[in-house]
Amino acid sequence: MNIGKIIGLVVFFIVLILQFYVSTNGNLSNVITLFKNSINQFSNVLNIPQPTVTLYLTSNNAIFSFNNTADFPITLLNATGKYTYLPKPVILLPKRVTNVTISVTDWKDFLNAVETRSYNITFTFKLFNTTFIQSEII
Repeated sequence: MNIGKIIGLVVFFIVLILQFYVSTNGNLSNVITLFKNSINQFSNVLNIPQPTVTLYLTSNNAIFSFNNTADFPITLLNATGKYTYLPKPVILLPKRVTNVTISVTDWKDFLNAVETRSYNITFTFKLFNTTFIQSEII
């Protein structure tokens, strides 16, 4: 390890210790509490409720009904599959049910795949400036 990396690490740890000192108002015994609260906040982000999805097939449309049970909006950026795509992004409002019409390029093959429960569709969501991808077999 060269001297530049060592100096960088030392400066990083000094800034980290000063940050803990300032954020705990000079009482370093609160560092453990601060650390636990940070872990709890991170685990709460990981336990975000997922919207429930229901598929409705009409004579010429595939409609996904999203029930957003969260307290914040979720943006559906894309819904792609072998025979489907989402024409434009849709905002799923909080505590609401939103129906989203998916474009189907080959209706016959799409219906056959859905009936045999072998159709894979990938949803791309945006939440708090973070993109999540979820694939489902329908």
